[in-house]
Amino acid sequence: MSIYSDMEELIRLGGLTRKGQLSKVDRAIAIYPALEALLSQDREETTTIAQGYKMLEAVVAEAGAAD
Repeated sequence: MSIYSDMEELIRLGGLTRKGQLSKVDRAIAIYPALEALLSQDREETTTIAQGYKMLEAVVAEAGAAD
């Protein structure tokens, strides 16, 4: 998330025109929506720490950012 946050303005302005210019940024862009969804929680929703880690692991694996 810190990579995305550092590059957010450049991303929104289209400063990164080609995938592959910065592989870490490409991965951050790919995983960002899923991380945002994971970190969003309704007031009544509860999650244990173990469930949270499993959900995070699934997001990272799905985005191909596990390495």
